[in-house]
Amino acid sequence: MPRWWRTTPTLENTVRIVLSDGATYRMKAAYPFKFVTQQLDDRNNPVYVSSSLDDLDDENYRRRMEAEVQRKERENSLKFAAKLNKKRPATKQQ
Repeated sequence: MPRWWRTTPTLENTVRIVLSDGATYRMKAAYPFKFVTQQLDDRNNPVYVSSSLDDLDDENYRRRMEAEVQRKERENSLKFAAKLNKKRPATKQQ
């Protein structure tokens, strides 16, 4: 299990992820990224070490990013629930 990973914005909403064991990935980001370095604590939970250069050790930035992710997850679950709750066409009763 890698002990840390670093995300680097490459193109618009595309991110390059480098793990501590040397593996590199590219993926589409759900929202615009800043430079973020994350580490794992002893229980493999993410620990935010630094964001962009002007946001070093900024607790408010971490909270804003977490709130943004939670907002998007709520938005997506509401959209999914709305799809499930759409009225089905009435069927003829005999």
